[in-house]
Amino acid sequence: MAITTQAPAVERIDHWTLVSSDIERTKRFYTEVLGAQARDRRQAGRGGGPVAVTLANTTIDFFEPNDHQQPSPGGEGQHHAYVIKHEDFDTWIERFGSFDVPLRFGNFGTRMSLMFDDPDGYHFEFTVPMETRERAREELRQRGLDFED
Repeated sequence: MAITTQAPAVERIDHWTLVSSDIERTKRFYTEVLGAQARDRRQAGRGGGPVAVTLANTTIDFFEPNDHQQPSPGGEGQHHAYVIKHEDFDTWIERFGSFDVPLRFGNFGTRMSLMFDDPDGYHFEFTVPMETRERAREELRQRGLDFED
């Protein structure tokens, strides 16, 4: 059977969830290191909601491990990527350094990126779109950074 109906556009990401081995430590990382805003997800008459933060207009819900779910970050290819401003790239490097967060760097297509893990090992990428691949590579080289291609 041929499919004749095209998928409508998906508007935006609403939220994503992760299982945390220590919710308060994870919340501190997201709010103190990444600058996320704590979010109250409790709903009147429905009891409590998950501990949550908002980062880049996206809600991130944290859940406790249980018999059915444990923290499971996945491989390097499984990550969340956020666009940052070019002029903020070095500030983020400095900020992560002040929190002793190890960084990795990459040149993927026309982007220069810094990658890091949260306290449970979930992978993140902060990326800066550039005009060309060579420009992104040159920006990383000028900073003396070893990077993935």
